Amino acid sequence: MIVHTAHLECRPEVIEPFRLRLALHARNSMEREPGCLSFRTFQSAENPALFLLVETYVDRGAFAAHRATSHLAEFRADTEEMVISRDWWFWNESIAADEEVSQES
Repeated sequence: MIVHTAHLECRPEVIEPFRLRLALHARNSMEREPGCLSFRTFQSAENPALFLLVETYVDRGAFAAHRATSHLAEFRADTEEMVISRDWWFWNESIAADEEVSQES
């Protein structure tokens, strides 16, 4: 499993259109990509133009497949003039909640 997170900041005057277009992209990813396990979006409480995306894929291959989809290309084209900054990271699971953890050091 691989988790991809991204911070996307849009121009302040397009917050609502960007939020709606991002929601459509998340829905398209979940419905059209069997390797996309979840796609959650969050909006900053302090800066409403800043969005956090948390995407979970079965593996890096599924994320690569996501990058090749037409709906991602359409999302990028539709929001190109809206987004002013974009940062992203990849995460591997560290410890599962049901995994037994030793207290020994």
